[in-house]
Amino acid sequence: MALEPAVSAGFVGKPVARTEDLRFLRGKGQYVDDIAFDGMLHLYVVRSPVAHATISRIDLDAVRAMPGVVDAFSFADVADRCRCEIPIPQSARLPGYERFLQWPLANGTVRYVGEPIAAIIAESRYLAEDAAEHAIVEYDELPCVRDVHDALAAKTLLHPSASDANVAAGYSVSRGNADAAMRSAEYRRRSRFKVHRHTGMPLETRGLVARWDPECEKLTIHGAAKYPFRTRECLAMMLGFSTASIDYIEVDVGGSFGVRGHLYPEDFLVAVAALRTGRPVKFIEDRREHMMATHHSREGECELEIALDADFRIVALKAVVLTDLGAYAACGGGAVVPSKTLQFIPGPYRIPNYSADLKVLLTNKTPIGTFRGPGRYEAVFYIERLLDIVAHEHDIDPIELRRRNLLTAQELPYDGGLLVPSMGPSSYDTGDYHMTLDRVLRETDYAKLAKLAGREIDGKLHGVGVACYVDSTGVGPSETASITLRTGEPVAVHVGSSSNGQGIETVMAQVAAERLGVAVESILVRHGSTDLLSQGVGFSHSRCAVMGGNAVDQCARVLTQRLLEKYAAASGKSPATLAYERAAIVEAGTRQPVATLEQALQAIGGELTVEETFRNSALTYTYGAQVAHVTVDPLTAQIDVVRFMTVEDIGRSLNPMVVHGQAIGASFQGISGTLLDHFIYDERCQLLNASWADYLIGTATDFPNIDAITLEEYRSTSNPLGLKGGGEGAISGTGAALSNAVSSALRSLNVEVTQLPISPSTLYELMQAARRQQKQASVTEMMSQ
Repeated sequence: MALEPAVSAGFVGKPVARTEDLRFLRGKGQYVDDIAFDGMLHLYVVRSPVAHATISRIDLDAVRAMPGVVDAFSFADVADRCRCEIPIPQSARLPGYERFLQWPLANGTVRYVGEPIAAIIAESRYLAEDAAEHAIVEYDELPCVRDVHDALAAKTLLHPSASDANVAAGYSVSRGNADAAMRSAEYRRRSRFKVHRHTGMPLETRGLVARWDPECEKLTIHGAAKYPFRTRECLAMMLGFSTASIDYIEVDVGGSFGVRGHLYPEDFLVAVAALRTGRPVKFIEDRREHMMATHHSREGECELEIALDADFRIVALKAVVLTDLGAYAACGGGAVVPSKTLQFIPGPYRIPNYSADLKVLLTNKTPIGTFRGPGRYEAVFYIERLLDIVAHEHDIDPIELRRRNLLTAQELPYDGGLLVPSMGPSSYDTGDYHMTLDRVLRETDYAKLAKLAGREIDGKLHGVGVACYVDSTGVGPSETASITLRTGEPVAVHVGSSSNGQGIETVMAQVAAERLGVAVESILVRHGSTDLLSQGVGFSHSRCAVMGGNAVDQCARVLTQRLLEKYAAASGKSPATLAYERAAIVEAGTRQPVATLEQALQAIGGELTVEETFRNSALTYTYGAQVAHVTVDPLTAQIDVVRFMTVEDIGRSLNPMVVHGQAIGASFQGISGTLLDHFIYDERCQLLNASWADYLIGTATDFPNIDAITLEEYRSTSNPLGLKGGGEGAISGTGAALSNAVSSALRSLNVEVTQLPISPSTLYELMQAARRQQKQASVTEMMSQ
């Protein structure tokens, strides 16, 4: 393939069709379960059926004797290979978390249902699973810590060696003087809110394939996602290997939403299995395992108090946040959920005085990690619900209340203070928060829609809710990319950003094509794998476009300059007399062609490679507003989403079609998470709904009326391409907008939604309680007359 110039100029910002989709539509994708090697074995994990117990006995002798079983081991069998517990990188932990790390296999005590106890390696998954029936594990059960309140009571300690009872971490943040402002305020309102436990449900569950090459002393693990380089470092630390002796290889991924790609126990187990057997070993998680053992998220509570002046302008906000960490501080971002909650409770509002106290608490549940919009979904629910409660109690228009308190474009950038101690000051960068609110109100004809609130039409109560949000994106500190040009071959772009299905191959090709002037189709993008680059990071925090896109752009700029220098040296010309333009070298002044890209490459030896690292620690901030129109059946409590609309501004879009898909997907996932998704535990911390037969999750036909408009008005000033992330923002306000809408529909019952999810069962109970309360009030009034 000759490196010809593109027919038309300009690829960034265009709705280029996703280049990776062609192989998926043709069935040519390669997911981890598609990988097969000669002699490959299969790993099955024996998991704890109890939530809290000491292990008095493990006997795997009968397992090892089963047909097809090659190996079986518990922690005692591999303790010599395990140098440490599963480590958490410094950037992903809170002070204190290091005391509550998890071993890859239970070491004397189990602390949640689904915790790995033993590994069985057999010729097939079926044989390994059958053999597991013969594993003898005896438990001495202990009392359970069911929730954050049990944890605070500290009648049972999950980790007796720790001195702070069941408090894994805690800190306080503030700006201004919230206590003083509260004392002099005209109006104060306090309320308690709760967000339920749920998580991402990718169609493809987690999976890994490990191979050990004794000759090269190289361990290769296929199935990398999210943080391949960081995961490799952590696994090397556990095994006592050098990072150079391990490679993580990324394959196609059937969704992630933040929950896959961290260092899970199975990373260690599949690696050790390959080392012990000398054969390739595959682990594929089934759905029940996913629901028990893949990191959960969200669960927490917040007591929030607001103070306003006589003009209903917010003067102070105080929060006490309790986060349910689960049984361990896991590698999957358990610090992000609580810290981002504290950061974003003030939202896009002008709140001069703010204080928040955090406690992260241990319970006998699956450890938590990140799930799309971690902390932001929770925080927006807390503040936006409280604003609507205030508006209702004082008979003020909820839109007017928001307009009086939203930051203006002139006030940005806005220094929110040190709200995330590990990340520095929280400084909102550019934007106009009033603009997105006004736009979503126009698009939904809110003035007309609001008149339906509380009315019963055709047996359904109508409700309308609004939420505003701001979302941090583009976390640093760096990302790396390389570009290789070879005569007669496609441009090879390698980037450290990893994929979770968000179209990274397309957008990175667009960035490279824009700078090099070649067609998108002539660029081959590979990503994520540790064998492609000297270093890299991956995806999270909506960072791929911001960090990976700028890394590719920087690399392409350096590459063209390097090409000019080398061509000048080869042809005896001065670099200052040459310029690069649309896949060709031209004269700097006249723009007359000197050499095509192919000719220039041939002149310098036929090949040129450049690797560059883009560094940036400044977060970018997207923002938006959402409107939900719902109906509620007053008899069954069934909620129907009539329409859900998001308007957000992401500054600049690399590919509007990809961004639109992200906005619709994030909205849908947030709606499902608000109305359906919910992990339910009983008194003994047994997970009651560990299958899709019992765990409700939205499908395309459940919520068909989702709209989104993405604006490109206020670019970031912290990176050359002016990009902000676009993958998570639209999930942020879903819980808030829907709960505001449901509350407005049930205004006649005086129902205020303060807990999620708003499932039919929970809402029915809430409505019945309100009816009983109204009936009791009526009886009391009659008796007093």
